[in-house]
Amino acid sequence: QGCPLSPLLFNIVLEVLATAIRQQKGIKGIQIGKEEVKMSLFADDMILYMENPKEATPKLLEVIEQFSNVAGYKINAQKSVAFLYTN
Repeated sequence: QGCPLSPLLFNIVLEVLATAIRQQKGIKGIQIGKEEVKMSLFADDMILYMENPKEATPKLLEVIEQFSNVAGYKINAQKSVAFLYTN
């Protein structure tokens, strides 16, 4: 932090996690028209959209754990929020 390149470097590293989540077949996003959407990224925030969170969450946590082991980043649970919307 403090370095002007810090946000850019963080986003480059975060894109690795985003790509891993997008490629994980066991995590189904929501359908918007013909497009499957799994996440939205903005600055250092990530919003995940899962069709079936009960099935997808263990797979998501596995991807995040693998990413954390390689990149050294961890989720700050105190700054994280989960919302569950159902029909």
